[in-house]
Amino acid sequence: MLDLDDRARLAGLLLGGALGDALGRQYEGVPAAQIPDAMEHLLGQQLAGYSDDTQLTLATCEALIEADGVVRPEVLAALFLRWFRQRRLTGLGASTTKALRDLDVGAHWASGYVADSVPLALFAVSMLDVAPDHPSNLAGSRKFFPLMCQIVRCGGDTDTNASIFGQVVGSLIGPHGLPVQLLGQDPSAAYRAAASQLADLLER
Repeated sequence: MLDLDDRARLAGLLLGGALGDALGRQYEGVPAAQIPDAMEHLLGQQLAGYSDDTQLTLATCEALIEADGVVRPEVLAALFLRWFRQRRLTGLGASTTKALRDLDVGAHWASGYVADSVPLALFAVSMLDVAPDHPSNLAGSRKFFPLMCQIVRCGGDTDTNASIFGQVVGSLIGPHGLPVQLLGQDPSAAYRAAASQLADLLER
């Protein structure tokens, strides 16, 4: 395990998730056979936008901060509903939209299917060859983008799958091992601020 502090791990987790979301969003709904093998050309540009995965992750951070670092599902559900009512969530899938609409009329919060995507992310992470004695972890950072592309090329819910992979890897290698230039300033700045606030809670 790298010698990273909580602040760096949280920043890496959040920024990695945003990167995976932004890349996967380009190919969401595209059959796997039609997703190009080569995506390296994207490294020279800023990825266009991100999905509700990034928005809901930021809402989750806000809920943790609001609950003083305690995981409280009712606070999380309230934050999701608040963002939904304020139209701060875009590109929601049918299931998420239904859940939020149900919540808006008094239904109980419920979990989603996201756990089904975790094994795929963990399998890709196992291929990273993380170097525990090197803080910058160049081995991990060099493989991050190619492996994230492999996740996307599997098709399906590409933005969610790649976002989960990015979060897991980002927590291992930190923000300095990620191609954050692809994100521009938004949501990069927002994620760094959220990571800093969450780290403050952990340090109490």
